[in-house]
This record gives sequence, C-alpha cells and structure tokens, in this order.
Amino acid sequence: MFFKALACDYDGTLASEDRIGPAVREALGRARKAGLRLILVTGRTFFELTRVCECLELFDAVVAENGAVLYYPGSAMIRDQGPPVPGRLLAELDRRGIYYQVGRVIVGTARGDEGALKEALAAAGVTRDLIYNRAALMLLPAGVSKGSGVQQALRVLGLSPHDVLALGDAENDLPLFDACGFSGCPGDSLPAVRERVDWVFPGVHGDGIAAAITEQILPERLTVQDSPRHRISIGWVAATSGLVTIPARGVNVLIHGDPHSGKSWLAGALVERLVAARYSVCVIDPEGDYRVLAHLPGVTWTEVHEPDDVERALDGHLQDPAASTVLDLSSLPQTVHVRHLTKYVDSCVPPGQEFRFRGPDGRVRASADSLHSFRRVAATAPDNVLAHHAEHGDFSRWVRDVFADAELARQLRKIEARWRRRELADLRRTLDALITVRYGADE
Repeated sequence: MFFKALACDYDGTLASEDRIGPAVREALGRARKAGLRLILVTGRTFFELTRVCECLELFDAVVAENGAVLYYPGSAMIRDQGPPVPGRLLAELDRRGIYYQVGRVIVGTARGDEGALKEALAAAGVTRDLIYNRAALMLLPAGVSKGSGVQQALRVLGLSPHDVLALGDAENDLPLFDACGFSGCPGDSLPAVRERVDWVFPGVHGDGIAAAITEQILPERLTVQDSPRHRISIGWVAATSGLVTIPARGVNVLIHGDPHSGKSWLAGALVERLVAARYSVCVIDPEGDYRVLAHLPGVTWTEVHEPDDVERALDGHLQDPAASTVLDLSSLPQTVHVRHLTKYVDSCVPPGQEFRFRGPDGRVRASADSLHSFRRVAATAPDNVLAHHAEHGDFSRWVRDVFADAELARQLRKIEARWRRRELADLRRTLDALITVRYGADE
C-alpha cells in the first residue's frame, strides 16, 4: 500500500452538515480492513465532536480542538496539548458580548469578531494565536496547530509522516498538510487549499472523499506528483548555482564515474539529505566506507559479523519509523574487502597525487601514478629510499589520502611500525605481498 495512514479533517472533508454519512463510513471501514490507520483531525471542541460524530471508534487517534487535544479511542486516553482557557479571558469576552464556544483548550468565535477578540486578549493579558477556519476564528496557545497535534499522534502510533495522506479543505488544514507526506482535498475546498495539495479529488465534502478512498486511494491509482515537497536536494550546478534535486521515492539512483571522482562522497551526501528529511535509510556498506554517517542524528552503525547482527540492527526501524542504519560488512570473512585489479591497481591517480620515491636527501628517484606502478617501482627502488618512506609513514598516508582504502592504509601502518621497531627483515617483499593479497593482484 502506497500510504499507511489517512489523517482526515472533519467538517467539509468527511462530514456534511455535522455528520459523517453512510458512504464515508463505509469507505473508512474498507480503509481499515485494508490496513490503513485512520486519524481524525478537527477544529471542533472535543465535547462537541463526541456529540456529532457517532463513529469515533473507527479512528486510531483523534486530534481535536485544532491540535490542542489528543484522544485515542482504543484506550480512551485523552491528552491536552495546552493549558485551559484563563477565566479572565472569558470574562473579557462576556463583557464585550462576544459569542464563543470553549473547549478543554480552545476558544472558538466568529471571524467577524477579530477586532474585539484582540481587545479582549490585551485587556486580559493573555497570549493566544488566532487561527482562521473559513468563517470561524479559533484562539489557541502558541505553537498549537493541526500539524503539531498530528505529529504527536504519529509518534504515538509509530508512523512516519512520509507514509501519511492528509485530507482537508480549509486554511487551518495547511499545517496538517505540512506535517504529512502527501495531501489531498475535495473539489469544493478553498482556492488556497487546492493550490497546496498534491491531489484535488472530484466531488464535494464527504462524497468526494468517499469516492477518492474507494476508487483511487485503495486501488493505488494515485501517482506521485512532481512536487518540490517530494524531492531531495543534493547540491548545486556550479555554473548557474541552480539547485539539483532528485525524487524522494519511486526511483532507483545509479552513481557512477571515474575513480576518485567523488562517487562515495555523493552517495554519503544523498544519505545525509534523506536522514535530514526524516526518511528511514539502510546503508549496506561492504567496504566500511560509511561509518562516518553514524555521527548523524538518528543513525546507528553496526559492524556485522553474523546474520543475527543484521536482524538486531534493523529492530530499531520497527520502533522508530525515522531510524537509519549503516551495516558495515567489511569484517565478514566471506566478504573480504577486495577491489578489482583492473579497476583500482591499474587506475592512474590525478596529476599531483603520484607517490614520489625520495631518498634521505629529498631528491626524487622515481614516481608512481597507480598501485600497479607503485609495486613495480618499489621492487627496484634502493633500500634506503624504501626505509626513508617507511620511517615517515608515507606509504600508509598516500593510500589513505589518495585511494581512501582505510584497511590497506591500516595494514601499511602496521608494516611501517614494525620496520621502525626493526621487526621486519624484508620491507620490499612485505609491501608487494600486502598489495597482492589485498587486491588479488599478480604480475
């Protein structure tokens, strides 16, 4: 299933004239049977909602009072996301003759009372955000919205926002759309809403949404639109400074290029962007190149020695839909870190990155622009030249900086250390044997 949950507004989206009709109720029931989680999102007070909505049990979570109250029908748990309305504010509203509805957290009034509302807030010394909803005006604690309420509900339900389709029709649904991966609305929604959503469904109110669920959403007939919301930025065009993006889902990405052209860097940057956008990523790292990604928030690194290590590492994805994992396979005996001779040993390094064989006097005796030529020159270089570089750790530094082969560099550091301790009799042969074994290379 393309989506895992629907987050639905009540009035004007599911409900017509206060009630959810039989067609909508049937469509929601079919969605539940198909495995979709259902979240009801409304600006109504919680008490008013329980009076008009006769099927709250259909929903896994209810976000009422425009995000200020969360209710979970399965457990009958209710959570306020803000303080109750101060009595002195209600007194000021009464003093001005303003008609209002008060909930556990929210105050709802008519949009035409905005000026008097602001005067009442100032007189009471109370700070509240004013949220528009067609002809209504809602007063809420700062930072509370349908978006913040849905985000909290998704965390409780263990869902990723990227897997949720939000359905709404009015201005106060815009934060709901921002909090979810995808959005849609019925055809009679406000123009500002129709401009923001991914899909505008034919029909009005609940009838349009019921048809959308049964005819398009459940049969998986929707296609992802080419929207900036569903793309990942990976860099800029150097000549124009234009942004380079790729689709966030539904595509396969092939990264190719010459050795040392930045393929690993680009792959790592792509993972970094996906993690920042709270996508769940699993990196299969056969050569141990991506351990550095473990420094990103929410990313764990696991060195795999046996299949059970993989299962344990992926368990975190079941608990946190935004979890990401790097599986380092470089230490597995059956996946020895081997690079093809024709690709790496014979590949020439960029100009200026050659290994220059120098004597103790600093004079250059020869140079090598590949691992193959390095083996060839090392086979005939004077003993004092090889000893000079081993003393200074030049072999391991060159392999680490130019070839980014951390394992070969580590082995070379051991050889250099053994040479400095006078534990190595034949430096030349040991260097050649190490590269041969590492890459399966032979003359």
